[in-house]
Amino acid sequence: MRQLTTKLVLVVIGVLSAASFAIACDFCGPAQSPLGEKLAKSDVVVLAKWVSAIPAKGASQGSTKFVLVEQLGGKKKELKFAAGYEIKFPRESRANPNERCVLFGFDRDEELTWETPQPVTDAAIAYLREAPPFDQPIRERLVYFLKHLESPDPLISMDVFAEFGCAPSKDVIAIAPHFDRTRLREIVASDKTSSARLGLYGMMLGLCGDKSAARLLRERLDRPQKDQYLLGLDGMTFGYLLLAGSAGLDELDKIKLNGDEKNFNHCNATMSALRVMWTDGQDRIPRERLKQSMRRLLDHPQLADLAIADLARWHDWTVMDRLMEMHASVGKTDKHIRVAIVHYMFTAAGGESKRTGVGKSQKKVEQIKAEKPAAVTAQAKAHLATLRKRDPTIVQNAERFFRLD
Repeated sequence: MRQLTTKLVLVVIGVLSAASFAIACDFCGPAQSPLGEKLAKSDVVVLAKWVSAIPAKGASQGSTKFVLVEQLGGKKKELKFAAGYEIKFPRESRANPNERCVLFGFDRDEELTWETPQPVTDAAIAYLREAPPFDQPIRERLVYFLKHLESPDPLISMDVFAEFGCAPSKDVIAIAPHFDRTRLREIVASDKTSSARLGLYGMMLGLCGDKSAARLLRERLDRPQKDQYLLGLDGMTFGYLLLAGSAGLDELDKIKLNGDEKNFNHCNATMSALRVMWTDGQDRIPRERLKQSMRRLLDHPQLADLAIADLARWHDWTVMDRLMEMHASVGKTDKHIRVAIVHYMFTAAGGESKRTGVGKSQKKVEQIKAEKPAAVTAQAKAHLATLRKRDPTIVQNAERFFRLD
């Protein structure tokens, strides 16, 4: 056993540190680092029993004594500790006598640094022991975590959500055959489910559900919410569209994308769902139909600039004249929309990014140029000539980023 005689230094970082957010799943929001990642990155991880604590007083932060129960792992195999090894944590950490905690340690210049101890239950300990290693293929790992969705143990349910939150949507979609439709219906229907997690669960239910699941998701979209920002609407909208297809999108056009500015949250959520339907919707809604709904968002003042950017990415050149009318009507105060319109015209005119490493490969650029009718390019260049006179500063700024033939 290696004895470290140097002091143990505290790093005030929680086990699920908010500072290590990672965004991957389109509908999960910022996901905290999962425990599996911390297990893989820590130099040593131990399960220890809380013994006693000296309370913080004045300038002193107190201290806590733990007795090691088991070494769970860690990168540095040479760091070995036997059961019964005493750990003095240089800060008061409150717990019940004999309560077990997981401690993540880092060996820095012969000083072992411990993160804040995390109390764990028997269920959480079994969950950590059985979890597949972090270096295993992500889809294999996700199948394991499916079994623990919305576990009654808060640490487990939080960590499972973190695992899915850090996983690319394509990998979540790939394991859809393993989903438990009945369980997902229960989770989505429950008012006890955190709204922050409903986006993920709505997407998952859409990937494996049936007509009754579509009705449930539609009902959830109309259910009054207390949150000022309605978390989960985007994923539930995506799940609904996967099941309801173009007919479902027709409904949302009438009810959610009706130009009502008070409907901002639903419009924003639908916009997010349309983007993911474009990339990962498995062609359940034709792309021309998705463009049609995105065009409706041009009427929403708070989302118009984002809709313009999406339509440019989707190569929808049918709105050029309409955008010129918008540019003339929005006035000089609405700079975001004017900038978006100018960038759209540069893209339509065949503009390429000047930034190294940004954008598409040369082969892809040539393919796009070949597919774009010459009339589109000519029309966009004519509009740019007008915009140079009408809005010279914004056009000049855009020319720093776009290159035209």
